[in-house]
Amino acid sequence: MLRQPAGNLHEHTANTIIARWLETVGHNWTAAGDRTRMMAGSNERPDIIVSEGGRMPVVIEYEYDDQTRPALDDARNRLGKMLAGESRPITEVIAVGIAAACKNDRDEQFFQRLERNEPILTVQLVAQDQDDGSVKIWPDNPLRATPDDLVAYCEYAQVPQAVIDRESADIARQVAAAGKRLLDSISLTATAAPPTLSTLRRHTGCDTDQQAAITACAIWLIAIDLQNDLAHYSVNLQNRNLQTTDGLKRAAILGRLTAAAILEQWRIIAAVNYLPVIELAIDTLDAGMMGPARDAVLELLHNLSGQLNALSAKHI
Repeated sequence: MLRQPAGNLHEHTANTIIARWLETVGHNWTAAGDRTRMMAGSNERPDIIVSEGGRMPVVIEYEYDDQTRPALDDARNRLGKMLAGESRPITEVIAVGIAAACKNDRDEQFFQRLERNEPILTVQLVAQDQDDGSVKIWPDNPLRATPDDLVAYCEYAQVPQAVIDRESADIARQVAAAGKRLLDSISLTATAAPPTLSTLRRHTGCDTDQQAAITACAIWLIAIDLQNDLAHYSVNLQNRNLQTTDGLKRAAILGRLTAAAILEQWRIIAAVNYLPVIELAIDTLDAGMMGPARDAVLELLHNLSGQLNALSAKHI
């Protein structure tokens, strides 16, 4: 058996390969890894720029992670500057380290590592505070990451922080409104209300009925969103017939979600993984409150899950 020859993967080549891979997994992404697009007013060129129509371009800087905090200096150097053709300064840059073991890869070996989602990267977000100009790094110390983690960071950086703040505040208001609606519905049932609210307080760790109802709605939103993502992307759970909430609505009488149908899906997930999230969601949803109240609130949270997906910035 002949031994495969060792490669010599230069940083520039690795950048090009990562850009090529990002284009295969991103949503309508164009990833320029050939260092041709310059910074405005200079000859500087970022390592990779990820672009999608109508969203912020994402600047990525790479180095082999022989050093303690790879690519941070290059990332800091981009902050406050503008890409040629853009009207807004760069406020966030992704600093990526490539595992030194990849230096000996041939081109296609490295591409296959990305396709297998091997933990061969470190990823840090370098951001400039818009109020005082200070630079913040998250996480502070680089942790081993996968290519999928890099995709999540790219999705986040494509959306301006002001948009994320506005959408987050709007979603928080809607979750609070759903919690109030849930609490009002439970309170109408004099005999069932005390034990139901006591159960919600116990499971959520909240001191008041209002806090418990809002927290329960937030938990359900997270679980619905997780359910929808897993139904789209997890082959294992697809084989177990996990459905999205849209799929449940299409199959339901009158096209309405029910807590019973959602609980069935969450138990499918719980049989595989994600127990900390899913078990808490099951316990709070199955707390004995009236069905119509739960179902109406779940419909609202289903719509909120769609709003989260439309933002494409939820993963971080």
